[in-house]
Amino acid sequence: MKRVNINSYFFLLLFFVKFISISSNTCKSKAKVSNTDCFTDIIKFDQNNYRAGHAITTKNGELLIEYSLDADSSERLFYGLKNNGRNYFTNDSFIKIIDVGNDEDVFNRYESMNRLVKINDGSNDGKEYILSISTFRTVLEIYDMEDWSFKIKNSIAYLGHQIFSFTFQILEAKYNNEYIYFCAFSHDDNYLDNGVLKGYEK
Repeated sequence: MKRVNINSYFFLLLFFVKFISISSNTCKSKAKVSNTDCFTDIIKFDQNNYRAGHAITTKNGELLIEYSLDADSSERLFYGLKNNGRNYFTNDSFIKIIDVGNDEDVFNRYESMNRLVKINDGSNDGKEYILSISTFRTVLEIYDMEDWSFKIKNSIAYLGHQIFSFTFQILEAKYNNEYIYFCAFSHDDNYLDNGVLKGYEK
């Protein structure tokens, strides 16, 4: 029977514990994004100030995150990765910037909720679209991920009220082979301004 050298195993165990401890301490004591020992392949969107984005994952395992500027802007930035880790957009790009314009001069975004939806167009082919709904008097956006065409609609005119929730839900149900979507949020009072329905901010 072969003898096992316990001292060698003990030494190796101590070495690995010490190595892990040193690595962890380096990250804890120098937890900066510039520390390449802890953070690798960092992508910065620093050409503008973007608000926190909201992510969705497609049925094919692709990751898409929508960001909007922290300003009065109709610009949206999408970050995308394929399920194999490659950049999602054409020309091997990981970002796509879209100007959505406005509806009734409404274009800006605040906190938003995104989800994948299917449209009841009779085909029922399961094609997914990105629905993005934001808070306050903003716009709803729906994106076709095949060609990145989109439609926008003033959210208060579409939903009947403006969203005052910082977080809210978009729920999906299927009834008689049709998809139905519910948006659960808190709201405030409405009023008309030159024929345009607006929300009352307290």
